[in-house]
Amino acid sequence: MKKLLLLSGIGCLLSISLMAQSQYFEFIAWADSLLEEEQYEAAALYFDKAFKEKEGTKWAYYDAACAWAKTEKNKSKAIAYLQKSVNKRMFDWKKMEADENLKNLSKERAWQKLRADLLAKKTKFEEGLNIPVKNQLEALHTRDQTLRKLYRVAVKELGEDSLGIRYYESLMRQEDSICLKEVVTLIDQYGWLGINEVGEQGNQTIWLVIQHAPLEVQEKYYPLMEASVAKGESSGADFAYLVDRIFMRKGEKQIYGSQYRFDRTTRKRFFHPIKDYKNVNARREAVGLMPIETYAKLIHLKYDPSSWDVE
Repeated sequence: MKKLLLLSGIGCLLSISLMAQSQYFEFIAWADSLLEEEQYEAAALYFDKAFKEKEGTKWAYYDAACAWAKTEKNKSKAIAYLQKSVNKRMFDWKKMEADENLKNLSKERAWQKLRADLLAKKTKFEEGLNIPVKNQLEALHTRDQTLRKLYRVAVKELGEDSLGIRYYESLMRQEDSICLKEVVTLIDQYGWLGINEVGEQGNQTIWLVIQHAPLEVQEKYYPLMEASVAKGESSGADFAYLVDRIFMRKGEKQIYGSQYRFDRTTRKRFFHPIKDYKNVNARREAVGLMPIETYAKLIHLKYDPSSWDVE
């Protein structure tokens, strides 16, 4: 019964018709790689190609602005991309002002105009937010992520199979339990709080905490997130990760290919099997995820579905 409920619950996402794949994500991946290698002009041109295929995210536009700013060949295009980023609620002016990649834009007249527009949009957006709950969730975000961000350092210092790392993992579980109690209290009081209620980070925090929760909690609350996604108030990509994690933990094939596992015996990571893997990229594109092959390269993981049952 639970399986049937889950399948019907994500029906609105799975029923999206299969579509031809654009090259948007491949171009973005190339652009990001070139930007990291400080090949700014090549990166900028790949960003341009990507945006001809599909509208970008706020961070894609921001990175494109950084690339064009560093070339010093087209500052107006850099500003234009920053404006697109601001239009998508990139409101962190302190980040822009401190970013070395954007330094040579600071003397442009359009820079101050951009700042004024950003602050005005931020003020207007925040007028409709539940600020106390937003602040509470953003504090929870820090608590949820800090130990995880330090995990690799802990593994390096303590050893992956050490008693020390087992203790470290127990601390994460304890913190997860504390965070979960707060988030469940908020959900039960307000419902699944959307972006226009608590901002993007606050909204994502709810998903993060539920993503780390026990299976029965995930199954209880995922329909609320699905409804929020349908209203444009939560991320479809985040929801895909939650759905896949539920299926994986139930011992069933995942839908979007977001989850991989680690074999402590062979010391290798591998994708959890994907249902109808031949069409996985159409489903991934529908929720804003990059093609599975690009994702596999990004996380340095071999994608080979040949060992899975053909459906």
